[in-house]
Amino acid sequence: MRLGAAVLLVALAADSAFPCARPHLTDRAITPDGAVIPSGGGVVITTVNGFDGGDEGGPGAQLVAGGTNIELRRDYIAPALTVIVAKPQANRAIEFATGGGKALLKLTQSGVVPKHAAPKVKAVHSTLAPAATRQQQRWEPTSQYTVELAEAPPDDVLALVVQVGDGGIAWARPQKGQTTYTFFAGGKRCMPGPATLPQGAKVTVSYLDTGGRLSVASRELRVGTTPTVKQP
Repeated sequence: MRLGAAVLLVALAADSAFPCARPHLTDRAITPDGAVIPSGGGVVITTVNGFDGGDEGGPGAQLVAGGTNIELRRDYIAPALTVIVAKPQANRAIEFATGGGKALLKLTQSGVVPKHAAPKVKAVHSTLAPAATRQQQRWEPTSQYTVELAEAPPDDVLALVVQVGDGGIAWARPQKGQTTYTFFAGGKRCMPGPATLPQGAKVTVSYLDTGGRLSVASRELRVGTTPTVKQP
């Protein structure tokens, strides 16, 4: 289990009122086998709840070339989303392997490749009122927010990432042609998930590609109120 999952477990254990049984957090690689990893990229890992003991991205898992560990660092992208970054070297065959040496992915490193352009975001709406107008309570209220794009992400995008400041607060895996993304947040959660996003907050959106690199961030948008659907 990687650091992000371990930190979450400590936080859950410290809260005696947590509503769920202690989760078993398992890391999974979502980078496709055979992917090309540009300079600065790596293997994309997501954290899920699982009990099969098949932790693919924990401390024992590693990026190797010729039996040598070539991991540079682990970058936190958003809740339950991390990139294990490889030391750059063009035209090198590498593997993502378990601590026992079992190859999970066979990859190829390349040189410097341009990142994706910034997502074209039309609007971001939320059902959550600004904090100053809400009564303080132990848990953040259940809410949802929606990101509307002007065009669908490129085909090689693994995740659409919502960011506040320099940190990711939510992500979603795109479906081909998808331009609207809805995130459910708050309440009593048993797994890492999207952070809440109140109206009036400023956000940006980025793409995370199959090579494990974030795109240029979108322009900063202020979160609006979710439009009310009029009943016929």
